[in-house]
Amino acid sequence: MIGRFLGAARSQPERDRRFKIEAEGWFDLQATAFSYGMTMPQLEARLVSRRRQTAVIAYGTFVLACLFFLAWLRSAMAIQWAALRLMSMLEYLPFCLLFFLIAFYNALVNFQIRVGRTASWREYLSMNQAFWPR
Repeated sequence: MIGRFLGAARSQPERDRRFKIEAEGWFDLQATAFSYGMTMPQLEARLVSRRRQTAVIAYGTFVLACLFFLAWLRSAMAIQWAALRLMSMLEYLPFCLLFFLIAFYNALVNFQIRVGRTASWREYLSMNQAFWPR
């Protein structure tokens, strides 16, 4: 126990790993790079990589959501209507919704990285630029 206390007392404090944002909502890349202990080009390369990742995840989960919804729709058309079967159908819908929400979240993160500032979901849906993640 004493060894753990000594180790905790001698350890350096953790760096603040949050992404730094200016007062207007724009990303402060220089402060973020400093807090992560990296250079600006390294941080920009990570943002480009993250943007690619969010685009792939957004498209992948959107396709999965559509496939699961179509499977649900097909089974809804084919079953006999009974109370128990209706409940099992309604219990399946949240999983379809979950895939749609994951796709939308990743598309929103992709948009925020693309424009370089924080943005709300309403702003993302009402923008004049291209909607789909790139």
